[in-house]
Amino acid sequence: PEHVELVPWGSLSLNYDNCGRGVLNFRSDLDGWGRGSMPLARLTEIDARPCALPPPADLTKGRWLGEVPISPALSEVATAVLGGKAYVAGGYGGLRSFLAYQPGAGVQQLPRLPGDRHHGMMASLGESLYFFGGLSSGQGGATRTVWRFRPGQSAQWTSFATMPGAAGAAAAVALGEYLYVVSQSGEIWRLNPADKSWRVIPGPFTGPRDHANAVAFRGEIW
Repeated sequence: PEHVELVPWGSLSLNYDNCGRGVLNFRSDLDGWGRGSMPLARLTEIDARPCALPPPADLTKGRWLGEVPISPALSEVATAVLGGKAYVAGGYGGLRSFLAYQPGAGVQQLPRLPGDRHHGMMASLGESLYFFGGLSSGQGGATRTVWRFRPGQSAQWTSFATMPGAAGAAAAVALGEYLYVVSQSGEIWRLNPADKSWRVIPGPFTGPRDHANAVAFRGEIW
């Protein structure tokens, strides 16, 4: 044992959406590895041993804590969670705000959005945040832009992949290795970040939706 040299490699996390799929995220401090993510898919299972996710936490016994002030005051923002931090982007009134909140560390001001946006949508996948569409005070309507932000790397927003259509006051979620935008028309637009390709999935809705929300839960989008 005295001849063994332990070299810190970095960090690795496994995040599962359901019993059959997940995402592996890694970040190495050593040269040649870098950081990234890859999808995980279950190949086999033990016969007669069904997979059951643990029961959800009992939130009825929780309580709200003291508020944390932010400046300026924001509304009609996009939100997402990544790496133990809650991110807030955009805001009504021509704002380009981008904030991160970490329990115990307060609010951090981050590089502003490339343009002003309100009623935008944001989701996280791997080690990146993706901001979709939204309305611009300068353009007067919904937009098709997609921006990506990778905390800890260049720490700047970059253009990523234009959406199939304009969308604002809609919803965005990550599930497995894909990102989904639930548009106001009811269509679902699926983005594959690996090759920046989009797939349009027709929606079952009988009419448009406005200011809706969506969540990814146990392998499904609700």
